[in-house]
Amino acid sequence: MLKEVPLIQDWLAEQEAKGKVEGRAEGAAEQLRKVLRQLGEARFGEPSAAVRTRLERLTDLAELERLTDRLLQVETWSELLK
Repeated sequence: MLKEVPLIQDWLAEQEAKGKVEGRAEGAAEQLRKVLRQLGEARFGEPSAAVRTRLERLTDLAELERLTDRLLQVETWSELLK
């Protein structure tokens, strides 16, 4: 019954749209983490457990993009993650 109230319908639609946007952002972050790790492994070798943990915790798309851009400018995982 409450779902039939226009205000509730608007709120539900907004929440659904927000969830879709968040889902796309999470998917994009996951893909960037994967690319970053693959390219980093090719350049620096297997990351340590601490580096893997740090990479797995990255969720901010801007930060992931910044790290991806820096990948060819640094020599180690440590430099990359500074």
